[in-house]
Amino acid sequence: MGKTFAVAVAIAAGAVCAGELTVEPGGMSPHDALMRVRAAKAGGDRGAWTVRVKPGTYALKETLLFTPADSGSPDAPVRWIGEGENTVFAGGEQINGWRDEGGGVWSAPIPKATSGEPAYFEQLWVNGRRADRARLPNSCPDRLADGYFRISAASNFAVSNAAGEVTHCVERVTLTNEAARALASVPDDELPYAQMTVVLKWSFARRVLRAIDRAALTVEAHSDQLWKSWKPWTPQQALVCFENVRAGFDAPGEWFYDAKAGRILYRPLPGEKMGEVCVRAPSSKLSRLVEFKGSPDAGEYVHDVEFHGIAFAYSDAVSEYPGSVNGPTQVNQLQAASGSDGAVTAEGVRRLKFERCTFAHTGNYGMRFNDGCTSNSIVRCHLRDLGAGGIWMGARRGHVVPGEQLSR
Repeated sequence: MGKTFAVAVAIAAGAVCAGELTVEPGGMSPHDALMRVRAAKAGGDRGAWTVRVKPGTYALKETLLFTPADSGSPDAPVRWIGEGENTVFAGGEQINGWRDEGGGVWSAPIPKATSGEPAYFEQLWVNGRRADRARLPNSCPDRLADGYFRISAASNFAVSNAAGEVTHCVERVTLTNEAARALASVPDDELPYAQMTVVLKWSFARRVLRAIDRAALTVEAHSDQLWKSWKPWTPQQALVCFENVRAGFDAPGEWFYDAKAGRILYRPLPGEKMGEVCVRAPSSKLSRLVEFKGSPDAGEYVHDVEFHGIAFAYSDAVSEYPGSVNGPTQVNQLQAASGSDGAVTAEGVRRLKFERCTFAHTGNYGMRFNDGCTSNSIVRCHLRDLGAGGIWMGARRGHVVPGEQLSR
């Protein structure tokens, strides 16, 4: 209390000062600490700040967003320091309440999102292992093509309303007999949470299933754009699989998002005891755990913020299309998963520093640096178990900082 009062007096007097906060389980949260530092700087504080983070897993329900107002200076940075092993900023909570359903299947209630709806996620980790989602056919890591179906034909066309406005595009894929037989047992009321993934050349598309025509051996999905001429889903090149289908929930280590029952189903591996395992899933569609949001076009940057010894873990994949905020992902990823963000995403930043940090268990990149990012450092960090890749560095819009030129 005395230190807080002294800081307040110094700010009121217009003096340069420094502050220190402690984040700990059951006490001040990371978001609370960020707001405290922001309030101090809004009041005129120009000193260094240290946020000490005690060991523990801090479940984030929303992105920890840093703006230019949260910046330090080269001589007085804002430092977030993890004070021991297992200091984790997590994009989700542990799933509890498991019960034995028999037949080697366990279930737990789907957690609630901040909206009060059942949280939707496409990643699940059991004791730090990324569990396999129910899939047809089962994945085959040793022989890629064996873990996918082939297709016989593919087409797409635009659908317009009475005013002649395009409302959506229909994507229709004709399956081989093998794939059609595998999908025959999928009921129509499970389609809204089933997805089709098409791997093509250097890209892939993830689509929500809209309809299955079992007589014509076709499946239908919708998107917001027609296929580009250089990227048709040709039978000779495309590989297809179907995820989150109950018919594919057939092997130990797999899980299924049962939207109808409001429960997560899981088949434990041999030796796993559900009363002892730690099962985690991201908060509903939370892909960015931490975001630094400057405005490089306006010359406004987030700068001189540091993180030391903190892990960032458990993020979901991002969806490119509206309407899937709390539902299955629709995405069309091109080279290098260019549409993916990062568990830590930055735009318009300078002199950020991450040292001895860990980035793990993500559905996207570990880190992504977009437009207007210069003079940042990542030192002795560990990146592993990543959904898209390690660190993306590159402007989305070809932004050039005033006074600088692009060169090669």
